[in-house]
Order: sequence, then C-alpha cells, then structure tokens
Amino acid sequence: MAVKFKSVLKAEPGVPGGGVKKYYAQIVQSGVVDFDKLATLISLATTVSRTDVLAVLDALETYMNLELECGGNLHLGNFAHFRLSCHSEGVENEEDVTSQIIKNSSIVFTPGKSMEKMLKNLEYVKVKPDETP
Repeated sequence: MAVKFKSVLKAEPGVPGGGVKKYYAQIVQSGVVDFDKLATLISLATTVSRTDVLAVLDALETYMNLELECGGNLHLGNFAHFRLSCHSEGVENEEDVTSQIIKNSSIVFTPGKSMEKMLKNLEYVKVKPDETP
C-alpha cells in the first residue's frame, strides 16, 4: 500500500516577507486510529478479546507514563524506544543549573527495527490537491 502525498507551496521560515517560496512534498493523512479501533483490529487478528486488548493498552499507557516520570528509558522490543528530553536556558555557571532553567520536556520516540524496516520500504504516490480528504 502506498503513502499518499501532495505538493505544498511554503515560504522560507524566518525570512521577512516569506523569501523564496518553494514546493515541498507533504504526506496526506488517511485517518486516525484511536485506542478503541486499535483494540478492535488487534482482537480481530488474535484470539484476545477487544476488552482484554483495551485493558492491556490502558495499562501500557499508565506504566509508560510512570516509568517516564521517573526518568526511565522504555525499550519495547522491535517496536520502539521512548525517553525524556528537556529544553533549558543556558547559564554561565554550573551552579546556576537548577530545575528553574528547564522550560519544557518532551518524549523522544525512536523507532525499533520493525518500524525502521517499514520506513525503508515505503512507497509513495502523488495525489492532486482536490483528492485529499
């Protein structure tokens, strides 16, 4: 199955007046799969009930949050790795490095081997702007 993309005209970021505009490829999103739909799909492909799949996914979310809150790195086999990262101000002296200079945090997602393989094997097909949802 191919990934759909379209062309989008974009201005240069940070340039007054937009600078030279160029066309870029942009993925066309094909929809959203939420926990409920994912649980249904997994239950159809396995012998596990949808309710049991939902319970496992809910527990996975809960314990991923707990581990990340403690600064843990999560390695989920060939699926992915997750870890925390923070963004802070720069300061002149080491003793000035405190929690007060941390502005925000994010979760770094690193694809595992199976996702890396999927990314390397993607096929793309261009669609016209009027064909996008």
